[in-house]
Amino acid sequence: EIVNQPAVWKNQPSLVRHEVAKNILGTVPVKANGSVMFTAPAGKPLQLQALDENGMAVMSMRTLVYLQPGEFRSCVGCHEQKGAAPPASPMAMKGKPVAITPPTDLSYANGFSFMRSVQPVLDRYCISCHGLKPKPDGKLSLIGKRTRFNAAYDALIRTKGLVKMARGNGETDYSKPKDYFAHAGKLAGILRGAHAKHIKLDRPSYQRIVDWLDLNVQYFGDYSYN
Repeated sequence: EIVNQPAVWKNQPSLVRHEVAKNILGTVPVKANGSVMFTAPAGKPLQLQALDENGMAVMSMRTLVYLQPGEFRSCVGCHEQKGAAPPASPMAMKGKPVAITPPTDLSYANGFSFMRSVQPVLDRYCISCHGLKPKPDGKLSLIGKRTRFNAAYDALIRTKGLVKMARGNGETDYSKPKDYFAHAGKLAGILRGAHAKHIKLDRPSYQRIVDWLDLNVQYFGDYSYN
């Protein structure tokens, strides 16, 4: 998965301070030998994530990749010496580069927005039990009432164990598989497992929630509170 990170302006797009607004450019397949070669846009800071069969990030880069027009870049892999040069004919360079497959949710521009992508899923599947009742199930209200962010966002990020975000200056010293985001919190697993007997989200709706989790629970897709 390739994540685009626009430049920072002035406002905080999520609960995580000093976070930058992000969107998802799309995904590319990884070959059986573990390599990949794809065409990426120039002039955009990019972050890479390795996804599993459920579209959930297993590992995320903590650094960015940036390309100039016409530039080619390669790497030796995460487990090689940092000072080593790539081989003259790396496996990934055999064949032609693939194009990035865009995400299914292309209904708006700019960065990923909780209100535009996640709240409609909650409205369709969740608020009949979690919000519209006088006493919401599990005391968890997922309605879109505006707060600093909104009531659903506040409930999800503040309910212990549902999400696990990476906070600036509070992350682990080095990455481990499934240490943050969709895999580390319980929300994605609950929707795919125990909760599936009550509601079964269609695949694009489920992916919207996973994408939100893997983008570090971003709320605003830009830096304006408007």
